[in-house]
Amino acid sequence: IAENNGNLEITVNYGQMGEKVYTMTAEQLAALTGAEVAAPAGEDVTLALETSVPDKPFILALKADGKLRTGWTNYEQTMMDGTWKAEGGKLVLDMAYGSTIAENNGNLEITVNYGQMGEKVYTMTAEQAALLLK
Repeated sequence: IAENNGNLEITVNYGQMGEKVYTMTAEQLAALTGAEVAAPAGEDVTLALETSVPDKPFILALKADGKLRTGWTNYEQTMMDGTWKAEGGKLVLDMAYGSTIAENNGNLEITVNYGQMGEKVYTMTAEQAALLLK
């Protein structure tokens, strides 16, 4: 286990199948330990979902300037740009992919429909949401 920018990189040796490296985000670690993690105000918030292709996650990146980028980083043609805003204390996404946002214990569960690639559910922590919804 190694620390990398607040995240944990966990390397597991599967013998003949080789070594695989899993990343546990600072937010995931905080959820397990009960610690609080918040990025500094004005920072971008990027949510990532690992896939079967190492280091090529699905991402939902919300930039401090109101722009967003989402898609599967393994296929550049799936990456789409859009915008986001805080409206009435709620997060609103405007992008080519359809999405829904639900609150779950203070966190936001953002479901994005990537068409043939299926629906993906990102979890934005309450701390991350607070940065965006000020």
